[in-house]
Amino acid sequence: MTPSRRRPVVSYLHDTYRVSERRACRVARIPVSTFRYASRQEPRTALRLRIREIAQTRVRYGYRKIRVLLNREGWKVGKKLVYLKGEDVVGALNQIRGRRGVPKGLFCDNGSEFTSQIMDLWAYHNRVQIDFSRPGKPTDNAHVESFNGTLRAECLDVHWFATLTEAKQLIESWRREYNESRPHRSLGERTPSEFACQIALNGDLPSSQAAENSP
Repeated sequence: MTPSRRRPVVSYLHDTYRVSERRACRVARIPVSTFRYASRQEPRTALRLRIREIAQTRVRYGYRKIRVLLNREGWKVGKKLVYLKGEDVVGALNQIRGRRGVPKGLFCDNGSEFTSQIMDLWAYHNRVQIDFSRPGKPTDNAHVESFNGTLRAECLDVHWFATLTEAKQLIESWRREYNESRPHRSLGERTPSEFACQIALNGDLPSSQAAENSP
């Protein structure tokens, strides 16, 4: 693991476990001087904002396609700058934790961002069990694959997102429609909101039905 990938681990250990910076560096196996080194290169803020904009408006694009789009626009970037890393996943999970609490478990594919050291530390600290699907077996995570297909067919493929603000508005509108008015066959043609209300009233899940994951 390169020093640039170890620095977030040191910061995570220091902030989470309140250990000294020197001790966190020993655990992450990175010299203190290397951790404290500050690059003198220009931060390329405009480029990073553009990467974020593309990633959020074209959520099905991986880093390879994003890099192609950037190069078409004249940015001339390498794949290391574009690649979405484990610390990005941890950042997103912390946002979810703040809104909805810590999940009991996570089911992921075997991408390096999910098998990274910082991801493992986050799961250990929050007592979250991580299970990984078998390579080339999308049926291992059928609920998520089904939801991804629905999101793509009903929202992403029918809109052309001109700005990040527009993308957020349209996706949020679809999310509300999906949860509050769209009938779901697996829920007896009810909405997830209606189904959740029934569970809250009855206190258990009917054995003949399986709830779809609501975003």
